[in-house]
Amino acid sequence: MLRIAFTALLVAILVAPSAAAQDTLFAANQVDPAGSLLTVNQVTGATTVVGAFGAASIDKVSGMAYNPATDTLLAGSAFDGAAEPLYSVNRITGLLTVIGADVTPPATWDGFSDLAMQPGTNLLFTSDGFTTTTLLTVSQVLADLTLIGTVLAPGAAGNAIEFNAAGTLFWVDDLNLHTIAPATAVILTTTAVTYGPGFPVPPGLRRINSMTRRPADGVMFVCVADGPAGPVTFVTTHLGTIDLVTAIVTFLGTNTVPIDAICFVPPPPAPAAGAAVDPDPHDRRKRLKGCFVGQAGPISSSLCWMLGLVLVTLIAKTSLKRAIA
Repeated sequence: MLRIAFTALLVAILVAPSAAAQDTLFAANQVDPAGSLLTVNQVTGATTVVGAFGAASIDKVSGMAYNPATDTLLAGSAFDGAAEPLYSVNRITGLLTVIGADVTPPATWDGFSDLAMQPGTNLLFTSDGFTTTTLLTVSQVLADLTLIGTVLAPGAAGNAIEFNAAGTLFWVDDLNLHTIAPATAVILTTTAVTYGPGFPVPPGLRRINSMTRRPADGVMFVCVADGPAGPVTFVTTHLGTIDLVTAIVTFLGTNTVPIDAICFVPPPPAPAAGAAVDPDPHDRRKRLKGCFVGQAGPISSSLCWMLGLVLVTLIAKTSLKRAIA
């Protein structure tokens, strides 16, 4: 009987489906005085702390973007104007490292409202929308800013930007969703934003403060901020998705803490066929081995303990039979 149980358990371990790697949604905490990196549940909006931004952070992080060519998560803060630097973000600890800051920014510069990485070129764009709404590019080496132009959007707050997979640049504020010409900052189309059921009544101004595209399927996620009018103070944020044709925002959930700067990071690419090193932790043949070398990986430690218990019981039973014989 024990031998049958052991065989069944072994088969379950070897044939169980592997857990598929998923895109990770990151965000910045907007109420922690020191600032911290969070991950966000893509279904409920609940947040989990990764770690504090550290001493390098001088203000609230308001935009993040991921460069797939360099595997770098970038961040920018706002509200302090010329002093705002561009950072790289440690996705394991949350610590920020200063890349640089433009010492002679454009006269309208107020800081990074949001960041967006252009597909194909990996050119970094930013929106600046606290006094004059402008579109700029940012050097990822020196953090120098290049002004593209003024975006003549009627909305005054939010100013989140993101590209879709085809390279269309979207800009959303407290009123409308726009498509923008990346080379000139000219508005191409405008659609009024509407909010679906589930969103609570806002206490004041409602705006979308950041926007990010999920790499796996192209769905555009938004962070909806509620609070009094003003560039800094919002009371509550909610996670949603926005239809890029109708501009209807679908409610997913209210965040555990107010957040900003949402950004997806895809999982590491699968190893090339025939590669000498196979780092795949989900390989079924490695699961059983992992139990014995202390590297169980995706298999739970409790299942390893069950397997160990069965093995010990079988050995003990065999030893007892031999002793009696």
